[in-house]
Amino acid sequence: MSPRPRVQAPRTTARGPSRPHLDAACPRLLSPETWTFLGHHVERAFTRPNSWRPTLRGAVRRVTTEMGAVGAEPAVVRQVLERSVMEHAACARHDRMLVVTREWYSQRVVAAMHEWEAADRAAATPRSAGARG
Repeated sequence: MSPRPRVQAPRTTARGPSRPHLDAACPRLLSPETWTFLGHHVERAFTRPNSWRPTLRGAVRRVTTEMGAVGAEPAVVRQVLERSVMEHAACARHDRMLVVTREWYSQRVVAAMHEWEAADRAAATPRSAGARG
């Protein structure tokens, strides 16, 4: 046995070469605690595909609230949410194509996060008195 460590190259799978394992750095407009919290729930979305929506929803709400408090634009919030999924190590390892819809699982997670962010932004925006009716 050789005492030197083995170099880990991306594995080739039946689907082709696997993606490199990435782990995105924390954005400047977000606290490291919230970024870690979001990352934990993104990983859970990939490893527990049937129970991720309520917990990830809470994490998205926390990110939206924190970034809104520092004045981040909605496009920046959406970009951070997308990065949290696409650059997560769990995405590189567990992402798969859904057979029926022919879309990547990560795209479905990102779409749900964008939908929740838009709903949170709409709920936080005060309505004017003339908009009723």
